[in-house]
Amino acid sequence: MEQNPIVTVKKKNLQVIIDYCIESKLEFIVKPRLAGDEFDVEVSISSIHQAILFGMFLRENRLMPNGMQHAVTTANKTKSVKASVEKHQENIVSANFVDNEVKEEPIDLFDETLNLNL
Repeated sequence: MEQNPIVTVKKKNLQVIIDYCIESKLEFIVKPRLAGDEFDVEVSISSIHQAILFGMFLRENRLMPNGMQHAVTTANKTKSVKASVEKHQENIVSANFVDNEVKEEPIDLFDETLNLNL
């Protein structure tokens, strides 16, 4: 079951993707959507090299193939969680500095008991 990527674009971005497909000699089908200024562009890709180049083109032009929005929102949530953890760690480090003196952090006894050498 081979599935070609479909990209939904507005009328202003349609010429950009058509020009790319013509330059790259890719087959494509353009279908109008029910919304007045949106079109579905289906691109026939036959090799991994074409797929990588097409993906780079989409990324460069901030376009997204249909079905990829969920994957991007999941990735963005992961990045935001990592950023908030890093920010929290920076706040802890900055709170430990008082008048150019470093306060000692409390010792977590649970971690120390796990590292006993028997």
